[in-house]
Amino acid sequence: MRAQTVTVGNDDVILVSGCKTQKRKGTLKLDSKGLSFISTSSSRNKEFRIDLKFSDMVSVSVEGGFRKQLVVISKGSNLKESFFRVSDPNTWRDYVAIATKVYKSFTGSGIKPSNPGPSAQQTVSRAPSPSTPAPPPSSPPPKPQPARAPTPPPPPPPKAQPAPKPAPAPSVTPRTGTGGTSGEWPSGQDYEQSFQSIRYSFNKSLGDLTQGKPVKNPKSPVWYVYASGNYGSVYKMQVGNSFYALKCFTRRTPNLTWRYSKISDRLGKVGKKVDFLVEFNYYETAIRTMKDPGRYYPALKMTWMDGVTLNRYITDNINKPKIIRALSDGFIEDMAGLKKFGIAHGDLAGDNLIIDPHGTLKLIDYDGSFVPDFKGNPAPELGHADFQHPMRGAKDYSEETDNFSCLVIYLSLIAVSEDPLLWEKYNGDDPDCLLFRKSDFINPNGSKVIAELSSRGSKKVRNLTDLLVDALGNDPLWKGCGAQEIRSI
Repeated sequence: MRAQTVTVGNDDVILVSGCKTQKRKGTLKLDSKGLSFISTSSSRNKEFRIDLKFSDMVSVSVEGGFRKQLVVISKGSNLKESFFRVSDPNTWRDYVAIATKVYKSFTGSGIKPSNPGPSAQQTVSRAPSPSTPAPPPSSPPPKPQPARAPTPPPPPPPKAQPAPKPAPAPSVTPRTGTGGTSGEWPSGQDYEQSFQSIRYSFNKSLGDLTQGKPVKNPKSPVWYVYASGNYGSVYKMQVGNSFYALKCFTRRTPNLTWRYSKISDRLGKVGKKVDFLVEFNYYETAIRTMKDPGRYYPALKMTWMDGVTLNRYITDNINKPKIIRALSDGFIEDMAGLKKFGIAHGDLAGDNLIIDPHGTLKLIDYDGSFVPDFKGNPAPELGHADFQHPMRGAKDYSEETDNFSCLVIYLSLIAVSEDPLLWEKYNGDDPDCLLFRKSDFINPNGSKVIAELSSRGSKKVRNLTDLLVDALGNDPLWKGCGAQEIRSI
């Protein structure tokens, strides 16, 4: 049973689906009070119930390999872990995190999601990854909204009085740098206030964005935020007929300014030569908040991308093999072109490949990218495990970093273009992988998908599968499975 968003009478249910926990089957429900599990009663078993209030939740995450589970840590006399097996744990993680943050904004308590990932909704208007902030304190609590598919507004929080409007900006001379590593950075809630008055909040270094208009999220119209993650929040800006994404950081990372400046410079030089890159500009002094009006914080400006993720595109076109085959050809050519400039993305995965309304493939989220200036430095992140060599570590960071994940994606596209049934059999509507998972890479001899592709696929598929197995026996940066080598098979 897939997760569903519903409204039942006066009971403001946000998400509900079938669930299994502690060897009991039942129903998992998320509403304005918290998370609850109710077992299916029978003549042999009495009803079993778990109730987790927002105020008791400490963290929410998705864990596990092939069988991923929703894990909620809550407090009582001691910290307690609750494991829930649902069909779409990523959706549950995202909604529980959002609902709790709404609760937090009005009560001062709540949680942050552990290992946040992409939204389960795969039709997207998005830009690189980002911490879903709570509604701005200067707005009244949002009223309950009717159910909307596929993504409903956040659950209605407890009643609260609207916070007073921010006081006039103090007369200060802002500092024009990001300063040291000490001090707390603005939260998503702080940035929400900033977008209510961009004339005050935006630094003139942002250029035409200072004359633009922030666009509220139509799925949650009291918010400006569109996407969230470990390090920041993404907002949408309109300038004339053009739209841009502005990513505002909520955490400082090591060498933040140096890293993003180098990526911005390099991509700016090659962007027009590699079609599937999007505009990416880093501004060291971009935006300030009412919390700290004397300091400007950095931001990333990117072209706003409307489109669908690679997984959704495959699902929508699974019975159109020529379209998927054309996409695979375009992908491998793009990756070969990118490598010529000494660039690696570092996190090739289905949710970082977007196909726009014109059918053009675009690569987004450059946070983990490698450019020549980073030679000898460790990788800031290791990418999605279902697309990466299982032995990859921080030291495996160069223009060869994308080789293995490029092979995984290309082989998957070729295979499903030849046999569409493979998609349902080995993907199963999992947004976090294509045909392969980390467990296949760790134990290729015991992998069902590798065995099937090796024995039943076309000559091209068999050769690519053999190359995948060879790559698993080599260094994560092995040049033998690079884009140039792959496209010659």
